[in-house]
Amino acid sequence: GVCKTEKPSLAGMTNDLASKDFEVVALASDKSWGAALVASITALAPNARVPSPDERGEYNMKEVLDAYRRALPNGVPFKVFLDPPDGDDTIGKIAASWGIKAVPESALIDRKGNIRAYFVNKRDWESPVAQTCLRSIIDEDE
Repeated sequence: GVCKTEKPSLAGMTNDLASKDFEVVALASDKSWGAALVASITALAPNARVPSPDERGEYNMKEVLDAYRRALPNGVPFKVFLDPPDGDDTIGKIAASWGIKAVPESALIDRKGNIRAYFVNKRDWESPVAQTCLRSIIDEDE
């Protein structure tokens, strides 16, 4: 479906993935925001010190956000949105509205807010197949 819901960003603003000036995005859904942020930090600042997950594989979000701000004081070159689950749920409302029932999963969303590709499990966005998929959506919309 088309994403029409505003999402909170790390910068504290809300944005609509279907807005006319939005870029093609990859949406990753994981059991912990910490895992996604740690992956972003280590990809963009390889020498950064990042916290480790606990025995359940989850992160202390205060520690992760502190590491994020230290390693990337100017933020990242892409927008990061948060889809927090309620209570003990593991899936946020937006991901659930798209039928995501388990994580990790990823979706490639075009500039109109439509899901164009859907990936079950983790995706290596550096792989040639993923790069071809990303490039085809970006080129199509240019």
